Amino acid sequence: MSTEHVPGASGERAIAAGASIGMTHPHALSCGHTLALAYGQAGDLERATQLLEITLTQFEQVLGPTHPYTETTRRNLAAVRQATQLG
Repeated sequence: MSTEHVPGASGERAIAAGASIGMTHPHALSCGHTLALAYGQAGDLERATQLLEITLTQFEQVLGPTHPYTETTRRNLAAVRQATQLG
């Protein structure tokens, strides 16, 4: 994963988490979710959408479709998609 255009410490934590525990570990996925939200807040809705889609798919596979983390990611993805359509 490139650190170019990664918003601050969130990006560094996501990269470190994935490297140390594996990219499909729930903690690494949570970091990916947080990074996606940081992209969205920075105005990069395309990157936020892409990362939330990946994270949602992985949360569904690892934790199941009804886990609170999965549901939160699904809601945030819907909000970012809506923001993309409005913006």
